[in-house]
Amino acid sequence: MRSVPLGKLVSHIKGKPPSKNKNNGNIVSLLSPDYLRGKSPAEMVSFSSNQIMVENGELLLLWDGSNAGEFFQSKNGILASTMVKFDILYDSIEKPYLYFALKNYEGYLKAQTNGSGIPHVDPEILYNLEINIFSKIERQQISKILSTIDKAIEQTETLIAKYEKIKTGLMQDLLTKGIDESGKIRSEETHEFKDSPLGRIPVEWDCLTINDIAERLRSGVTPRGGTKVYQKEGVMLIRSQNVYSNGFKNNDVVFISEEINSRMK
Repeated sequence: MRSVPLGKLVSHIKGKPPSKNKNNGNIVSLLSPDYLRGKSPAEMVSFSSNQIMVENGELLLLWDGSNAGEFFQSKNGILASTMVKFDILYDSIEKPYLYFALKNYEGYLKAQTNGSGIPHVDPEILYNLEINIFSKIERQQISKILSTIDKAIEQTETLIAKYEKIKTGLMQDLLTKGIDESGKIRSEETHEFKDSPLGRIPVEWDCLTINDIAERLRSGVTPRGGTKVYQKEGVMLIRSQNVYSNGFKNNDVVFISEEINSRMK
């Protein structure tokens, strides 16, 4: 094994802003960071001769912005203006292996971005990154193992997203139709429904307001003295870090005295 600075292995080319003219017929995907992360659909843009076309499996880097220093494996499309594509100078290095080797530096590279306005990658730091060059068999095995893990993560995330959609639909049915005596979700084909401010609901249900079922809600207050008044026992103080969208976490709660609690009321 030997180590080689990245600058001896690759050069880079930066993307250009997409053309606003969509009448030339060459409409392709824009390789934005969110699209490459799988967080949003591709924006379709028009290709022009000064733009950089990228094929599947190319090695890309987010050069500008809040996440500058993030590496990607590309899809087919046009390189976004905030991204760069690496061209391999050292023919014996495989792109998948180099991608994983650089991913290992991602946290470090992000911490070294510079710029008083929009952060961007420091090219000197980037090209001085040392890449370990193992034998070809070792590089291929490393890439195969890590690619398999990435694929498993991707499949798991897809499955989670699928079940999140199922859960959302089921919640909608359960909270607007409910379950009958036999444990089945009610429907207007088999049960009676009526109009309400919330739409159609089962005839057995009542539609109430928050004022009908709860006391007036008030904003919390911070006890005078801040963290100095916290103690191990007493009245539990619910803070923002204890409240989550899916429930309540009580592994980081604090307590205040009865006297301070009375004053806060």
